[in-house]
Amino acid sequence: MMQTEEGNFPLNYLGVQLRPTKWRATDYEVIIDKIHKRLHSWASRNLSFVGRAQLIHSVLLGIRNFWMSLFILLQKITAAIDKCCRDFLWGSKDNRSKMHLSSWEKVEFKPDASWYFKKLLRLRSTIDRSDIVNASKSGKFKTNIFYISANPMQKVDYANRIWHKICIPKHRFIGWQAINNQLLTRDHISKITLISYELCPVCLNDKETHAHIFMDCPFTLKVVADVNKWLGRLDWPKSSKDWYDWFSKPLKNLQEKLFNVVCLAIVYNIWVNRNNCIFELSCKSVSCISMAIKKPVKYRCMSFVGTSKSKIDAHLCKVIASS
Repeated sequence: MMQTEEGNFPLNYLGVQLRPTKWRATDYEVIIDKIHKRLHSWASRNLSFVGRAQLIHSVLLGIRNFWMSLFILLQKITAAIDKCCRDFLWGSKDNRSKMHLSSWEKVEFKPDASWYFKKLLRLRSTIDRSDIVNASKSGKFKTNIFYISANPMQKVDYANRIWHKICIPKHRFIGWQAINNQLLTRDHISKITLISYELCPVCLNDKETHAHIFMDCPFTLKVVADVNKWLGRLDWPKSSKDWYDWFSKPLKNLQEKLFNVVCLAIVYNIWVNRNNCIFELSCKSVSCISMAIKKPVKYRCMSFVGTSKSKIDAHLCKVIASS
């Protein structure tokens, strides 16, 4: 006769507790304990941000996924696991006080780490978890909100015109650099290093500056005159003050929006032609640049307002109708 003992639930089988009913809240403590043991064993290690992220994905989330494949975990348990992962990754103050995560202050970089990744890691000394939470919207982290909160700056009046949605993105970027005098013209380069030639590579008459390239260069004025043939009257700025004043005005109607798009297109193509003259020894003609401005402006405006002439004004009709 076999002697058997009557067992009791929960029954341990291959490290998993089995019971005939649903798991109780206390049964989930075994999962949290396993994660806490892992975290405590890593606390004494000088781990980098990347190292902690790798451990979270390969170990902690692996533990969670294993148990989720066996049982339906409560929402508060998965939330607790996610909180442990976030605290370990970002090294929150509460987590550091309990587990002595000294690696938060000691950051080590790999030799091949990119400069922007190093900059992100250095931000950890100036931000905390609350900054990350405040930069979230609808439960998702928003980079633009975080950037604005970390770099509070006064908005300039010309920002609305340059960053208007109807303008072509690459034209916006060059236009923003041009109006802020940040393009690497030869007068700026001469302040950094010695250069043997400071004249404008397009007209070869005067010293190359922002004001000369975009306002005084005879070639630029010819391009503007050719653009006026198919666009109409475009008051091109004659000085930096006119430039700021023109871009600072609000866009009232579709005609002004069209002129704004064309203005940024002129700035972009003038700068590209200048670079081609230097690096490729090839300068385009005035008519070629005028056509390079006209085509993308035409297609851009058509994509935003459609081709129905009842919805657009005469200036835009002239641009769209012409080949």
